[in-house]
Amino acid sequence: MWLCTQLRGGIINNQHGVALHTVKVDELPWHTDILLIVGGQGTRQLVQVPAFLTTIQQLSKQTKWVLSVCTGSALLAKAGLLDGKRATSNKRAWAWVISQSDQVK
Repeated sequence: MWLCTQLRGGIINNQHGVALHTVKVDELPWHTDILLIVGGQGTRQLVQVPAFLTTIQQLSKQTKWVLSVCTGSALLAKAGLLDGKRATSNKRAWAWVISQSDQVK
């Protein structure tokens, strides 16, 4: 089983009109195998939302694997989850991603 989540829960639509049903973060099961942080235009706003970054930090402690797609790595960097680690991202956004933490290799 897989779940999509966001802070508020509910239905979100992507730019192509695909609707995703999401669960509120605080309604997630406490144990997950994979936490996948996706990228996109919204990451530029989310790196400025402390509650979201704290949530990523908390969820990362309860999962086996933390993964990101594209600029989702910026959120992981800002949350401190890439400190001391080698990372990659969309090459057009790399400078912005590593600007989120000076601890990313």
